[in-house]
Amino acid sequence: MMFVRAWVLLGVGGWGLAVAQTPTLNQEPVELPVYTVQGTVDPLPPESWRYTRIEGFEVLSDGSVAQTRHWVEEFQRFHHAISLVWPVGQAQRQPPALLVLCEDSGSYEQLLPKTPRSRGALGYSAGYQRREHAAIVIDFSGRLPETVSATEVLDPGLEGPAQTAGSDIGGVQSDPYRALYREYIHLLLSQADPPAPAWFEEGLCQLLADIRVTDTAITVGKLDREDSFADADDPEPTFNLALKSRSLLPLEAMFAPEAGQLTPGGPRDGRWAVQCYAFVHWGLYGNFGQNQKPFLQFLVQASREPVTEMMFRHHFKRTYKQMLYELKSYTEISRYKVAGLRTEGREKLPPPAPFAVREATEAEVGRIKGRVLRLAGRTSDAREALIAPYRRGVRDTALLAELGLAELERGERERARTFLLAATRRETDQPRAYLELARILAEDRAAVPDAVPAPHSPVLALLTQAAARPPPLAEVYALMLETWLNGDAFPDTEGFRLLDAGVRAFPGDATLICRLAELKVRAGAIESARSLVAHGLRVLSDPAAKERLRALQLRLPAAPPS
Repeated sequence: MMFVRAWVLLGVGGWGLAVAQTPTLNQEPVELPVYTVQGTVDPLPPESWRYTRIEGFEVLSDGSVAQTRHWVEEFQRFHHAISLVWPVGQAQRQPPALLVLCEDSGSYEQLLPKTPRSRGALGYSAGYQRREHAAIVIDFSGRLPETVSATEVLDPGLEGPAQTAGSDIGGVQSDPYRALYREYIHLLLSQADPPAPAWFEEGLCQLLADIRVTDTAITVGKLDREDSFADADDPEPTFNLALKSRSLLPLEAMFAPEAGQLTPGGPRDGRWAVQCYAFVHWGLYGNFGQNQKPFLQFLVQASREPVTEMMFRHHFKRTYKQMLYELKSYTEISRYKVAGLRTEGREKLPPPAPFAVREATEAEVGRIKGRVLRLAGRTSDAREALIAPYRRGVRDTALLAELGLAELERGERERARTFLLAATRRETDQPRAYLELARILAEDRAAVPDAVPAPHSPVLALLTQAAARPPPLAEVYALMLETWLNGDAFPDTEGFRLLDAGVRAFPGDATLICRLAELKVRAGAIESARSLVAHGLRVLSDPAAKERLRALQLRLPAAPPS
C-alpha cells in the first residue's frame, strides 16, 4: 500500500561491525538484601494469572486458560493480517512488549497511572512506551461506568466524556478488541523516525483497527452502511456513521501537535479522533485513490512543520474550509476504494501460530506487573509488586534485574547495585541492567582521585556485555566513549569496531559521532576520523555539534591526493 512508504524505516550504512572481547568480571558471591514485613499478613499475597509468549509479546492474563487463548488468538489474527497488508507490522520488538489482558476491571485499574496521562487510560486501554520497553494493558471486563453516548460526545461544543467514562476516543469506543488493535498500531508507529503527526497516527490507528478479516480475505478501508449497521453486533461505527449530522473541527484544532493527548484533569475531544479517521481514509482511499498523491506530499511536509492554511492550499488546491465541505460530503456519500488481499481458489489464510497457556509463576507476575507500573510512573507500587515474590524466596534472574532498576529509580543506589550485580552475574538478558551497574561503578571510579580506566575495566566489561544484548542502547556506547576519553589508553581494533557499530546503530546521534571522532583523532586513526567527521557534518543539524566537528576537521592533516 502506497501510504506505508512514508513511514518505512530505512537502514543506514555505517562502519565495520564486530564483537569486542568481553572481559571477565569479579565473581565474588553477592549477598542480596533482606526485606522485613511488619505484622503477620503478607501485604501482597500471591495472585493467580495466566502466561504465554507469542511473536513480539509476553502475555499476562487474569482470565481463564480458555478465555486467555481466545483473546490471544483474536489478537494473533489481527497481528498477522496487519503484517500482510502493512510491512511495518512485521517489525520485531526486542525485548518483547508486554500485553496484559484483564477480565477483572480491578486488575486493570491497578495498572493505570494515578494521574491519567497516557492515551486511552480513561477507557478500555492503556499504552506505555519508555526507552526500550513497551506495554499494552486492556480491560475486557465490559464495564462502562458513567458512559457518555456517542451522540452526546460528538455534539458541537462538547469536548469529551468525564474522566470516569469508559472510552478512549470520547465515548464512541465500546469494543475492547478494537482498543487493543489501536494500541498495537500506536506501538508500531512509535518506532517511526520521524514520528508521524498526531492526526495521522490517530487516523491510521482507527483505520487499521477496522480491518476486516475472514478465512480467505483481508480488507482495509471498508465502511459500514447505515442499513447494515442497525442490526450489527458491533456497537462501534466507522467514521461515516459516527460523524453523521455532526460539525467538523477547524484547522487549528485538527492539526495542533497536542491534539488528542490526555492532560491531567482534562477531557478529550471525541470528534477529533473520528475526524482524523475520516481525513486519513479520504486521503488514502477517497475518489478511488486519486487523493493519495497530494495527501502523501502533505503528510511528509506536515511531519516536519506546523500545518497552515497556505500549506493546505498548496497541496490540495482548496482552502481548509472548502476541504471541510468535501469531507462532510464524503461522510455522507463515500466514493472510495479498499485495499487488502484475497487467497486464490479454496485456499485459506493460515491459522494463528500455536502457543501454550499456563499458570504464571510468581516471578513472571511480579516482573511484568512491576515493569508496567514503572512505565506508568508508579515507582513505589512497582517496587512493591517486585518485592512481593522476592520476600517469598523467588530469586529469578529477570526479577532481580527489574528490582535493581526499580530501586535505582527510587534513589536506593546501594540496593540497586546489589540486585544489578546479582542479575548481571547470572547473565540477565536485560541490557539496561549492565548499563546502570556500569554507571554506578563509573561514578565510584570518578570519586577516586587519579583513577585511570584500564582497557579491561569492570565498567567497559559491563558495557561490552550490554552491547551484545538487544535492543541497542545509545547510552551504552556514549558511556563507553566517555570512559575511553577520560583515560590514557585507546581501544584495540575490535574495540573500535564495537564503537563504530554504535554509530551505525544510531547514525544521527550527535553525542556518539562527536565523541568517537575525537577518540579516533587522539588515537591517530586519521582516515577513519575524517570519514566519521564528514558523515556527521552531512547528517547532523545541531549547530553546536557541527561546530565541534568542524573544529576537529581543522586539526586533521590534509587528505592525501586521490
